[in-house]
Amino acid sequence: GCVVLAAPAIGAIPVASLAGVMLAVAFATVQVEGTTAAIKAATPVGGRWNTAAVADLVALLAASMVCFFVDMAAGIVLGVALTKVLPRGASSLPEKESSPSA
Repeated sequence: GCVVLAAPAIGAIPVASLAGVMLAVAFATVQVEGTTAAIKAATPVGGRWNTAAVADLVALLAASMVCFFVDMAAGIVLGVALTKVLPRGASSLPEKESSPSA
């Protein structure tokens, strides 16, 4: 319905503009703090590995690689499956504090 009617207007948008919007959304989507926390949590401290944090990092890296090289849907499915199968601790990654709502 609406897509067919808007096709001429959508077709007039330059591809470079659409690519710019796509890159802006991609950069806004990446969670730098969460990824950094996962890497730090998986780093051995005093010669001891945090197994749950390493499992989280493996799931994150595997899902990211599949999303990049294969397909986003396949990467998401893999990431969810790995988080269900790999060992996890009670708090492998720190939870973000939510701001109190007014």
